[in-house]
Amino acid sequence: MPLPTTQVHDLNSRECGFCGDTVETEHYPDATTELHDFCRTGLCFVRYRAFVESDFTDLTIGIPFHYRCMPKSAWARMHTSKKRIKKLHCAYCGATENVIVNICMKKRYSHGGFCKNNKCCAAYMDYIDNVPRIPYALCLTACR
Repeated sequence: MPLPTTQVHDLNSRECGFCGDTVETEHYPDATTELHDFCRTGLCFVRYRAFVESDFTDLTIGIPFHYRCMPKSAWARMHTSKKRIKKLHCAYCGATENVIVNICMKKRYSHGGFCKNNKCCAAYMDYIDNVPRIPYALCLTACR
């Protein structure tokens, strides 16, 4: 999909919606309904669009600045308290390396830590959405 037409901002430009940089951002009028400024290279816009189009599950590049910088937003309120986290574990595969908290998860999902990839978060959400409960026999085996 080609990038939308852009116009270069003046020296008082706003933050890039993906990386937060304020140097040489461009206005993308067709980008999203709430966000229009990204770095001139276009890479940040492509990354932001990929994150949004993945339904907020592609954590390969991380969480866009647009979502990390809004402390009063619903997204930020879903962020797990750092006081409760000793070491993050991926809620899907259990890994402890390269795990980040997906602050864009909907409230119905109990967990927020996932591997920094495009698989674990999506697989977790798919499982939660499609499996009503863990069978009793499997729960007993896993909990011992």
